[in-house]
Amino acid sequence: MQMLHQMREAGHAPELLTYGNVMSACARNGRVSTVLSLLDDVRADGLTPNAFCYNAAVLSCAKARRWRQALSLMREMGQVGGVDPTVHTYKAVMRACASAEQSRHVMQLLRQMERNNLTPTAVHYGIAVDACGRSGELKRMMNLLSEAQVTGCP
Repeated sequence: MQMLHQMREAGHAPELLTYGNVMSACARNGRVSTVLSLLDDVRADGLTPNAFCYNAAVLSCAKARRWRQALSLMREMGQVGGVDPTVHTYKAVMRACASAEQSRHVMQLLRQMERNNLTPTAVHYGIAVDACGRSGELKRMMNLLSEAQVTGCP
Protein backbone atom coordinates (compact mmCIF):
# COMPACT_ATOMS: atom_id res chain seq x y z
CA MET A 1 0.00 0.00 0.00
CA GLN A 2 2.88 2.31 0.82
CA MET A 3 4.38 1.61 -2.60
CA LEU A 4 1.14 2.63 -4.33
CA HIS A 5 1.03 5.81 -2.28
CA GLN A 6 4.65 6.65 -3.16
CA MET A 7 4.02 6.00 -6.85
CA ARG A 8 1.07 8.38 -6.87
CA GLU A 9 3.05 11.07 -5.00
CA ALA A 10 5.78 10.77 -7.62
CA GLY A 11 3.21 11.29 -10.36
CA HIS A 12 3.22 7.69 -11.63
CA ALA A 13 -0.03 5.85 -12.19
CA PRO A 14 0.18 2.25 -10.96
CA GLU A 15 -0.04 -0.39 -13.67
CA LEU A 16 -2.41 -3.34 -13.56
CA LEU A 17 0.42 -5.69 -12.58
CA THR A 18 1.28 -3.49 -9.60
CA TYR A 19 -2.33 -3.39 -8.48
CA GLY A 20 -2.66 -7.15 -8.87
CA ASN A 21 0.42 -7.88 -6.79
CA VAL A 22 -0.64 -5.53 -4.00
CA MET A 23 -4.17 -6.96 -4.04
CA SER A 24 -2.81 -10.51 -3.88
CA ALA A 25 -0.60 -9.67 -0.88
CA CYS A 26 -3.50 -8.00 0.91
CA ALA A 27 -5.79 -10.95 0.13
CA ARG A 28 -3.30 -13.40 1.65
CA ASN A 29 -3.25 -11.26 4.79
CA GLY A 30 -7.05 -11.17 5.09
CA ARG A 31 -7.46 -7.48 4.26
CA VAL A 32 -10.73 -7.83 2.37
CA SER A 33 -11.74 -4.17 2.62
CA THR A 34 -8.40 -3.06 1.24
CA VAL A 35 -8.58 -5.51 -1.65
CA LEU A 36 -12.10 -4.43 -2.59
CA SER A 37 -11.07 -0.78 -2.37
CA LEU A 38 -8.10 -1.47 -4.64
CA LEU A 39 -10.42 -3.14 -7.15
CA ASP A 40 -12.38 0.11 -7.25
CA ASP A 41 -9.10 2.06 -7.61
CA VAL A 42 -8.14 -0.05 -10.63
CA ARG A 43 -11.33 1.01 -12.37
CA ALA A 44 -10.99 4.63 -11.22
CA ASP A 45 -7.54 4.73 -12.83
CA GLY A 46 -9.13 3.71 -16.14
CA LEU A 47 -7.79 0.16 -16.05
CA THR A 48 -9.77 -3.01 -16.62
CA PRO A 49 -9.30 -5.58 -13.85
CA ASN A 50 -7.89 -8.88 -15.09
CA ALA A 51 -8.37 -12.41 -13.72
CA PHE A 52 -5.49 -11.93 -11.28
CA CYS A 53 -7.15 -8.85 -9.73
CA TYR A 54 -10.56 -10.49 -9.57
CA ASN A 55 -9.11 -13.68 -8.11
CA ALA A 56 -7.41 -11.69 -5.35
CA ALA A 57 -10.75 -10.04 -4.54
CA VAL A 58 -12.59 -13.37 -4.60
CA LEU A 59 -9.91 -15.00 -2.42
CA SER A 60 -10.10 -12.19 0.13
CA CYS A 61 -13.88 -12.61 0.35
CA ALA A 62 -13.53 -16.37 0.65
CA LYS A 63 -11.02 -16.04 3.50
CA ALA A 64 -13.38 -13.64 5.26
CA ARG A 65 -16.21 -16.18 4.85
CA ARG A 66 -18.16 -13.77 2.67
CA TRP A 67 -19.46 -16.46 0.32
CA ARG A 68 -22.24 -14.32 -1.14
CA GLN A 69 -19.79 -11.55 -1.99
CA ALA A 70 -17.35 -14.08 -3.49
CA LEU A 71 -20.15 -15.42 -5.72
CA SER A 72 -21.15 -11.89 -6.68
CA LEU A 73 -17.58 -10.96 -7.65
CA MET A 74 -17.31 -14.09 -9.75
CA ARG A 75 -20.49 -13.15 -11.62
CA GLU A 76 -19.25 -9.59 -12.07
CA MET A 77 -15.95 -10.91 -13.33
CA GLY A 78 -17.63 -12.72 -16.20
CA GLN A 79 -20.55 -10.44 -16.95
CA VAL A 80 -19.26 -6.93 -16.33
CA GLY A 81 -15.51 -7.39 -16.41
CA GLY A 82 -15.48 -9.62 -19.47
CA VAL A 83 -12.97 -11.90 -17.76
CA ASP A 84 -13.60 -15.63 -17.60
CA PRO A 85 -13.36 -17.16 -14.13
CA THR A 86 -10.36 -19.49 -13.79
CA VAL A 87 -9.95 -22.78 -11.94
CA HIS A 88 -8.50 -20.67 -9.10
CA THR A 89 -11.63 -18.49 -9.03
CA TYR A 90 -13.84 -21.54 -8.76
CA LYS A 91 -11.67 -23.06 -6.04
CA ALA A 92 -11.88 -19.93 -3.87
CA VAL A 93 -15.63 -19.47 -4.32
CA MET A 94 -16.31 -23.16 -3.75
CA ARG A 95 -14.30 -23.06 -0.52
CA ALA A 96 -16.21 -20.01 0.66
CA CYS A 97 -19.53 -21.71 -0.06
CA ALA A 98 -18.43 -25.01 1.51
CA SER A 99 -17.36 -23.30 4.73
CA ALA A 100 -20.85 -21.78 4.93
CA GLU A 101 -22.41 -25.21 4.32
CA GLN A 102 -23.79 -24.12 0.96
CA SER A 103 -23.42 -27.49 -0.77
CA ARG A 104 -26.01 -26.59 -3.40
CA HIS A 105 -23.87 -23.66 -4.56
CA VAL A 106 -20.72 -25.79 -4.47
CA MET A 107 -22.35 -28.38 -6.74
CA GLN A 108 -23.63 -25.68 -9.09
CA LEU A 109 -20.12 -24.26 -9.34
CA LEU A 110 -18.62 -27.68 -10.04
CA ARG A 111 -21.09 -28.25 -12.88
CA GLN A 112 -20.61 -24.71 -14.15
CA MET A 113 -16.87 -25.37 -14.43
CA GLU A 114 -17.59 -28.34 -16.67
CA ARG A 115 -20.00 -26.32 -18.83
CA ASN A 116 -17.30 -23.66 -19.22
CA ASN A 117 -14.79 -26.28 -20.38
CA LEU A 118 -12.70 -26.10 -17.20
CA THR A 119 -11.57 -29.43 -15.81
CA PRO A 120 -12.23 -29.80 -12.09
CA THR A 121 -9.19 -31.03 -10.20
CA ALA A 122 -9.01 -33.30 -7.19
CA VAL A 123 -9.09 -30.14 -5.07
CA HIS A 124 -12.42 -29.04 -6.58
CA TYR A 125 -13.91 -32.49 -6.05
CA GLY A 126 -12.51 -32.55 -2.52
CA ILE A 127 -14.23 -29.27 -1.71
CA ALA A 128 -17.51 -30.60 -3.12
CA VAL A 129 -17.17 -33.86 -1.17
CA ASP A 130 -16.48 -31.90 2.01
CA ALA A 131 -19.50 -29.64 1.42
CA CYS A 132 -21.77 -32.62 0.87
CA GLY A 133 -20.40 -34.34 3.96
CA ARG A 134 -21.04 -31.23 6.07
CA SER A 135 -24.60 -31.11 4.75
CA GLY A 136 -25.23 -34.79 5.43
CA GLU A 137 -25.61 -35.60 1.73
CA LEU A 138 -23.81 -38.92 1.94
CA LYS A 139 -25.18 -40.39 -1.30
CA ARG A 140 -24.12 -37.32 -3.27
CA MET A 141 -20.74 -37.42 -1.54
CA MET A 142 -20.19 -41.05 -2.59
CA ASN A 143 -21.30 -40.25 -6.15
CA LEU A 144 -18.77 -37.42 -6.30
CA LEU A 145 -15.98 -39.69 -5.11
CA SER A 146 -16.88 -42.20 -7.82
CA GLU A 147 -17.13 -39.46 -10.44
CA ALA A 148 -13.71 -38.09 -9.52
CA GLN A 149 -12.22 -41.54 -9.78
CA VAL A 150 -13.87 -42.29 -13.14
CA THR A 151 -12.85 -38.96 -14.68
CA GLY A 152 -9.30 -39.39 -13.42
CA CYS A 153 -9.25 -35.77 -12.35
CA PRO A 154 -5.82 -34.20 -12.00
